[in-house]
Amino acid sequence: MSHLKSMKAMQISRRGGLEALKMVELSVPTPTETQVIVKVLTYGPNPCDVLLSAGLMQVPGWLPAGSLPYVDGMDGAGIIERVGHKVKHFQKGERVFWTFSSTGTCAEYCAVEAKYLFHLSNKLSFEQGAALGMPFISAYRGVVFKGNAKKGQTILVHGASGAVGLMGVQIAKYKGLTVIGTAGTPEGIEVVRQAGADHVVNHREADSANKILSLTNGEGVDIILEMVVSVNGPTDQKVLKKGGTIVVIGTKNWGTMDFFQLNPLVLSEHTITGMSVLHIVEEEWKLLRHEVEHMQKSGDIRPIIANIYKFEDVGQAHFDTMGGGGARGKLVVSIANDTPEAMQS
Repeated sequence: MSHLKSMKAMQISRRGGLEALKMVELSVPTPTETQVIVKVLTYGPNPCDVLLSAGLMQVPGWLPAGSLPYVDGMDGAGIIERVGHKVKHFQKGERVFWTFSSTGTCAEYCAVEAKYLFHLSNKLSFEQGAALGMPFISAYRGVVFKGNAKKGQTILVHGASGAVGLMGVQIAKYKGLTVIGTAGTPEGIEVVRQAGADHVVNHREADSANKILSLTNGEGVDIILEMVVSVNGPTDQKVLKKGGTIVVIGTKNWGTMDFFQLNPLVLSEHTITGMSVLHIVEEEWKLLRHEVEHMQKSGDIRPIIANIYKFEDVGQAHFDTMGGGGARGKLVVSIANDTPEAMQS
């Protein structure tokens, strides 16, 4: 890499639609003492990337998206090219994945703080590595840190066929929970089964709440990992047992919370908590690192890839990431022409 001075990158110069994405030539970043430079092989777009580019989500100032122009993307996978002199646990040539890229992931090279970098097992492809970052961290924090999941409990992953939901299914199974997943299409239902859910329910069916209750002998579930609370909130309260917890990952309506009924909330002592990866503390990062690396080696984490896009088709990947046709796995962008083929999931 020492002879390379420029690189291709997908830059966003203004808030707006897909037309704001432009391929440009930029200088290859130089690492600080606590960063590494990685050759990006794959990029994993998340809904937050799309919302940030459209100006529909508050941007923390320390993210590249905090100021214009910026290079798209947080999550990715690739190979380490350079290492800052204070970085101790990573070396040039290692396979890695990451979140919170310091310079934007959707480029041929990017800088990443070592604290946001993870080793990628040879058991997983680079495409699967790009599916781990934000989805794994969100799901693990939701299930374990916020949901306080315990072996033997029952969890409902409401909207389980997307990237975060599939991670939630696999993490919950790894922790010894009984998992009920939901999806809205035959393809989504099948992919949730592949992920290891004990039961799968079509959440678009009118009697989905009754089906979920029947799977728990009428008692309800202990934890709900909720992807679209503005749609599913009323159902969640029907199927959550007394003293249960709803962990809100996402919603379609960020302005109000009038979809919960106060009577069951109070009488059943339900807990409703939000989850944001922006508030992870140092000890949580250490545990996340240990768990994701262990789960890769043990085979308990298996990202499922729905589609792989070319570098120049990032705009389509953004559009499909927010599509309403029903998720069936993670969407990934191939940055390098020599990216290995995706493994069978």
